[in-house]
Amino acid sequence: MLKLAIDFGTSVTKIYKIGSGIVLAEATCLAVDKESGEIRAYGNDAKRLLGKTAEQTTVRFPVYEGEIASEPLASALLEYFLQKIIKGSLSRVEALIGIPCGLKAESREKYYRVANAAGIARVTFVEVPFLSALGQDVPLSESNPVFAIDIGAGCASIAAFSLDGIIAGISMNVGGNNMDIHIIDHVAEQFNLKIEKSVMKEGFYYYGKKVYFGLYDESQVSGYGKISALKPELIKSDRAVGKDDTAVYLWDNHSLLSQEYEDLQATLLKMRTFVNLDAGLEIDFSAVEKRLNFPFPKELKLIYSAIQNQKEYFAGAEHFLLLDEIYVEGDVIVFFQKKRSPVAGYHIASGCLARFYKKEWLIDRGDICCYQFCLTYLLTLALESKPVQKKGRCKGSLVTTLNIEKELENYCGSEYCLLRELNVYGIAVMYSNEKLIAYIRSNGFYADIRVGALQEAHWQALCDRLGDAVRWADEKKQ
Repeated sequence: MLKLAIDFGTSVTKIYKIGSGIVLAEATCLAVDKESGEIRAYGNDAKRLLGKTAEQTTVRFPVYEGEIASEPLASALLEYFLQKIIKGSLSRVEALIGIPCGLKAESREKYYRVANAAGIARVTFVEVPFLSALGQDVPLSESNPVFAIDIGAGCASIAAFSLDGIIAGISMNVGGNNMDIHIIDHVAEQFNLKIEKSVMKEGFYYYGKKVYFGLYDESQVSGYGKISALKPELIKSDRAVGKDDTAVYLWDNHSLLSQEYEDLQATLLKMRTFVNLDAGLEIDFSAVEKRLNFPFPKELKLIYSAIQNQKEYFAGAEHFLLLDEIYVEGDVIVFFQKKRSPVAGYHIASGCLARFYKKEWLIDRGDICCYQFCLTYLLTLALESKPVQKKGRCKGSLVTTLNIEKELENYCGSEYCLLRELNVYGIAVMYSNEKLIAYIRSNGFYADIRVGALQEAHWQALCDRLGDAVRWADEKKQ
């Protein structure tokens, strides 16, 4: 017999196989044709259709608050999941299925009929608090009872039990979904702020041209790509990858990923070689957080820890706000201004960059991220503070290229480096040990360059290196 353990939850179904671990974790939902009842998609494929289906198609959740809401749909979904991980007949499958504590006999019978219709030969039911305790290696004995709470998306199961079994237990239809709603309502009532339900999911995602495994906001997914098509060196995860596994693409303007946070730390460290930044400055952000009534975003903590003592980033027409000047407007933490008008902020609900345009805050999915905005303006403001500043128009391949960084590699040599960690399409930054900064923008039709240097000779050296590829503003047309 093939032995499995199944958590058929309100939100997610997980299947454990002895010797292999968790072999499936997918959304407990289906996309169904309203008229014919035909199932159009299962699991994660169905969940991706939420809010995107045609009028005649609806996304159904066959398990609701721990109860089977639709036996036909539940059995069809469970059978689909089993066939994904088992080749051949299901008649040799023996399954242990977790159920809410204190489930009534008729409700337990529904679970049995669903498992039987899905093709499972033998079924054993165990209350989920007991399974939760076993999963955490909690020691059980007759003399030392254990109290456990299992909180799922649809319901919470609470039980006291010993080695002999459950002493007393109960399930309530209060789970993660209810908590999300109450948190949203509380924030709206207490702070007059509307927040969205951010769906954080663990899985594979693209960052740059590589694939990583971690948490991302599912509401910010823009597409999917097959991982097996990538070269092995581009997969930066120890997780096993199946031939059908996919990684998500995210909006360009998305909430900060864990890998981006690590890279931001490394980028700021590298930028200290050619930009004025604080080194190892520790700042207590508690006063700011108390005034804002919100945690200060971690990417902004890194940025402000690097610039707090550098006046050039706070003094110009366009500038970062000082910590005691940062404020909340609507659902945006405003940190950047032009003169007295807000320019950019951190959108609290989504973690995305928000820009102020025509008297309202807008979030553009195709915009850059919040940390990328900070880095580009750090570089721009640092460049503008240099005593020698030059502008120019790029020519030839620097204009027509689709990869400006790759084209500039030909001009770097040993004297100049590229700041590859910026990772913004169409923008490249060259720098040197003499603290020269060259900021190049290219869109395939037009390209310009701005240079900041400490001495005229440093700019002249770059000018000689770039040669005919740039026409500088003080040059006359030939």
